[in-house]
Amino acid sequence: MSQTGITNVNPYGFNNNPAHLALLHKKGADLQYRSYFLVDQLHYGSISAYYKTSQKDGFGASIQYDGSTDLNDLLIGFSYGRKLSGSSIVGLGLHYLNQHLPEHGNSWAVIPEIGIQSMLFSKLIIATVIKNPIPMQSHKLKSFPSVFKVGLMYEISPQLNILTEAHKINQFPITGHFGLEYRPNHDLFIRAGFRNNGQYSFGLGYILKNKINLDASMEVHPVLGISPGIGIHFNSM
Repeated sequence: MSQTGITNVNPYGFNNNPAHLALLHKKGADLQYRSYFLVDQLHYGSISAYYKTSQKDGFGASIQYDGSTDLNDLLIGFSYGRKLSGSSIVGLGLHYLNQHLPEHGNSWAVIPEIGIQSMLFSKLIIATVIKNPIPMQSHKLKSFPSVFKVGLMYEISPQLNILTEAHKINQFPITGHFGLEYRPNHDLFIRAGFRNNGQYSFGLGYILKNKINLDASMEVHPVLGISPGIGIHFNSM
């Protein structure tokens, strides 16, 4: 939904906000893949798993690959989420990032992350995520950006949610992200979203026997074209 994931708790959610580990089921694992603009060898892939240690907290781990053979990021992360008093949750993450650039070879950094989410009232949720709050330097003096996100999700009805987020990455302008998720029945999700740069997306999700989630999505850039993606998640109730 055009990268509006920090308030929407779902099986893939802790990669968007580590606080969501406090609200997921007992344990689960998922695989995701996206092809960028249908360009050969330019893609995103991830494998993630989580485990709930109690009703209030849980741990997660993930491996994410983003880019091509010549230019890519490899992110290995460990996260923890905990439910606080009331309707608030908090999460912490620590990620090892290895970045490969043709002119510099490999450079690396360790990146911290914090996520917070709270229910303002019965149908409105607010969340914020901060990744790498102080830009860190690698052993080759390569700087990695800071990422700040804040978002809202409003439940219009039990079947329909509207989401909005603002993202800020270092010196780049703030970007606006908007999404809708419609659930006509227990097993089916219909999603759509757009960004203020003209990019838009849509997708479908389906639950099989309460243990397998299947997702398919398509992002459309006004100049570069389409980026299809798929995902599968296994969980233990």
